[in-house]
Amino acid sequence: MALSQTKVPERIRRVTNDLQKYGVDALLLKNMEESERQKVSIRYLTGFSGSSSLALLIPKLPKGRTFLTDGRYELQSEEEVREDLWDIVIQKDQRVLREAYRNMRDFGVQRLGLLGDEVSWDFVASELPKNLPGVEIIRLPNIILENRRTKDEEEIKFIVKSLRIIEDAIRALIPKIRPGVSETELEGFLNQEILKRGGTPWPEGAIVASGYRSAIIHGQASSKLLERGDILQLDVGCTYKGYYSDISRVVIVGRATEKQKEMHAAIVYAIDETARLYIPGANCHVVRNAARDALMRAGFPDFAHGLGHGIGLAMHEPPRTSLAVTPDQTLQAGDVLTNEPGIYEEGFGGMRIEETIHITKHGPIVLNNLPRDLIEINV
Repeated sequence: MALSQTKVPERIRRVTNDLQKYGVDALLLKNMEESERQKVSIRYLTGFSGSSSLALLIPKLPKGRTFLTDGRYELQSEEEVREDLWDIVIQKDQRVLREAYRNMRDFGVQRLGLLGDEVSWDFVASELPKNLPGVEIIRLPNIILENRRTKDEEEIKFIVKSLRIIEDAIRALIPKIRPGVSETELEGFLNQEILKRGGTPWPEGAIVASGYRSAIIHGQASSKLLERGDILQLDVGCTYKGYYSDISRVVIVGRATEKQKEMHAAIVYAIDETARLYIPGANCHVVRNAARDALMRAGFPDFAHGLGHGIGLAMHEPPRTSLAVTPDQTLQAGDVLTNEPGIYEEGFGGMRIEETIHITKHGPIVLNNLPRDLIEINV
């Protein structure tokens, strides 16, 4: 599904300014069916959602922007890439890189910038010197990923729409939950509901885990049949115009026990205690540890994953409220990220509730509208 193109000029302007700071003549974005991150970088800057393309930016030229792909994507690029912003080059023989090298030689590129974490060492050390002799290769920090972190109003709209699709799909799923149905059956029904509402199911697969399997943090749907009394952990989402949603809710197949109610109440408490810390300047370690402290006050242990992750054109992107990031990392206005504490007990089950929060200069805004209540199924 094509992205709106209204924000692409501003994205190009910001990235061009970043390039000038590093003193490079050009930036080459390369996605030759290699990685999702490369594909997302090109999509962010051009709108193109195909799996094989190059984008070449040369800031010193009046329209120093060339988008290259092969004949398989000619019609798609006409639909998704703005011709007033990009010179579109279609290589019928699929030798797209060869055309990019020719363009760089013709334009006199001497210092070529690459996103260091998106290209292979073989490409930098062997392929480029052979085809661009004398050109200095500059491995840049991922300036596209840095720019993607701050979401504009259009991106917020797409994320919210993606959330509404999956929330409505969950509502439609609830009547299908009963003893004897399999986790994979529920996932299949959920995917149908997503498609009916204009979304695209996660390519990664949903987490639909019941009973003892709900304690598996990334317990994707299996053939296990639901049983009376099971905890059913849903960690699901979809995409809309390329933008991800990610939400977790908990269902009990029957009436909840006191222990299940206590677990759920503790998680809600931890979410509320941490959500108020989702403000510009908040330290990511401090926010993560606040969830731990809240659960421990409620009598439960810490959990073995990060508290939250950024979300947008990728399911997981900066920032991360996790102890795995460097201790100086902070949240900033424009961030959109999840808040998802959990409790897991092997052999008994686990629970996680997940919300998506937009950080503004005025404070946090929760983007979900599906209640966090513990859902009990009458069986």
